[in-house]
Amino acid sequence: MYPNSVNFYFKASEIAFLTKHKKELIVAPILEPFLGTKIKAVSTYDTDLLGTFTREIKRVDTQLETARLKAQIAIEQSGLKYGIGSEGSFDLDPYMSIIPWNIEMLVFIDDIKKYEIIGMAEGPAKILNFTTNSFIELKEKALQIGFPEQHVILRAESENNDFIIKNITTFNELYRAYRKCVKKSSNGMVFIENDLRAYACPSRQEIIKLAAINLLMKMHSFCPSCNTPGFWVSDVEKGLPCEYCKLPTDVIKEQVYTCQKCGFKKLTERPDLKYAEQMYCNYCNP
Repeated sequence: MYPNSVNFYFKASEIAFLTKHKKELIVAPILEPFLGTKIKAVSTYDTDLLGTFTREIKRVDTQLETARLKAQIAIEQSGLKYGIGSEGSFDLDPYMSIIPWNIEMLVFIDDIKKYEIIGMAEGPAKILNFTTNSFIELKEKALQIGFPEQHVILRAESENNDFIIKNITTFNELYRAYRKCVKKSSNGMVFIENDLRAYACPSRQEIIKLAAINLLMKMHSFCPSCNTPGFWVSDVEKGLPCEYCKLPTDVIKEQVYTCQKCGFKKLTERPDLKYAEQMYCNYCNP
């Protein structure tokens, strides 16, 4: 797409975006030029009530349900017909369960026509969870994850201690916070973790950008039947023929595009491959 590739479906509209941690600064520059719309940040609702990364409040619903709820709240609080909610999560990678992994979701809701579009992205994350009684060691750990650009959080004694200091963005603040935690600790230990809130976590900001791009692409894809945006891949069909014997393999042959509004489906052959390599054929290479 080009900067003047404006989506006239959304042109001159406003989209409410519920956020407490400045995500609109990440998402708006991606969506606004191509949609011809204005992203309106809504901060009248405390999104921390739906769950915090620092465990004071546990998230009750799934990541998708929480993002969807935020979009609905954005619409209610703003009075606009369009809303976006976002939610991030951290776990281990889905391949070998070794690498810390960040998943970001953006849910767009049209409250008038009653459909939603989900933008999603995922990738590796830097996670710090460490307990120490040495400021030098604590400082080294903070630097390893990109401090001070990546903010950190300290707790006295352990990860579950109620004494917590957030918004640590300089080395002077880090030292003062460390000394305060030591005084509150019964064993002299201090727990450090990275601040995963969007404005405090550069690596998460990059994944949010990718989720916004994914959302934008879906908002630019319209159903051939009813013209509703969000016409996107919902499934795949395997069976790409083997390059040698021409029998079907388990390699993806087609993508299934589905409209969530009217249910229209369209099969699209993959453009990059006509045949699968022989190594993937169960007949040639059982």
